Amino acid sequence: MTNSNAVMGLVAALVAVQLFDIAIHVGTGQAEPLRLLSNGVLGIWALWISLGRETGGVGLLAIALYLALHGIYIALHGVTNPVQGGALRVPLLALVGLSTVLGLWLNARAGRD
Repeated sequence: MTNSNAVMGLVAALVAVQLFDIAIHVGTGQAEPLRLLSNGVLGIWALWISLGRETGGVGLLAIALYLALHGIYIALHGVTNPVQGGALRVPLLALVGLSTVLGLWLNARAGRD
């Protein structure tokens, strides 16, 4: 595998989204361990790719684990946030969606480049 500019750009974008999500958790005093762990899973996988390592099926496993951890979080805490007056967890849904798309895109590109 080579570290093409496209792959490295996707790595940077995915890691940036994970760090942004972590910053939101910590900054709002809502550092949920399941969500932080899920951010770590994708971030570590992306950094592993940036080192030029082959990932095989690990990419899809990392994405599946990321989604499973968020699924568990939503099952435990719901899709609304009581801290914000019961508002829909729009940032969670947006960041999970963006992270999933970036992760799948990175997985596809890393396998080709």
